[in-house]
Amino acid sequence: MSRKFARLSGKDKAILGTGYLLLGLFVLLIILPLIFVVIASFMDPNVLNNQGVTLDFSKWSLSGYQRVFSNNMILRGFLNSLLYSLSFAAFSVFVTL
Repeated sequence: MSRKFARLSGKDKAILGTGYLLLGLFVLLIILPLIFVVIASFMDPNVLNNQGVTLDFSKWSLSGYQRVFSNNMILRGFLNSLLYSLSFAAFSVFVTL
């Protein structure tokens, strides 16, 4: 890569660098909210509302996941989504062929 990059002019390097910078910013804009959601999912809702996101592991719990997996309606929704996704994928492949 260094040989190919060395042959570029200064203007090309600037454009390429700007593109990489913008791509990095877009990736950060996508990744940071996902990290926030994952961290917040392990926190107690009361602590999250009062203190916000914290990296103090003593305030983390799995109670949210326990509530989600103990509710049959949510599990049914997940299974329906999986069924619809697989059906749509099979239908799309059939139509494409």
